[in-house]
Amino acid sequence: LHRTSALATNAQYWIGECYYGLGNFAQAIAEFEKIFTFPRSDKNDDAQLKIGLCYLRMGDTQQAKNGLEQLLATYPNSEYVGKARQYLSRL
Repeated sequence: LHRTSALATNAQYWIGECYYGLGNFAQAIAEFEKIFTFPRSDKNDDAQLKIGLCYLRMGDTQQAKNGLEQLLATYPNSEYVGKARQYLSRL
């Protein structure tokens, strides 16, 4: 992806979503983690939530918990805070 494009972060996020939708959660995590390397990304909190959900779908509840707690700690004003708390309450 062309890293200076305004759409690059969004495109990278959707690459992760594609792998998530295919059930390839390990590859989805790798793709979502790439988002954190983009400058001024507006998809960081989205990616952090999906990383937690990937681990949850893989059955790794500790890593899922870590990922969701990371969302709360790093992005306390995210629109996904409520959703992360819901998932955490079930772990």
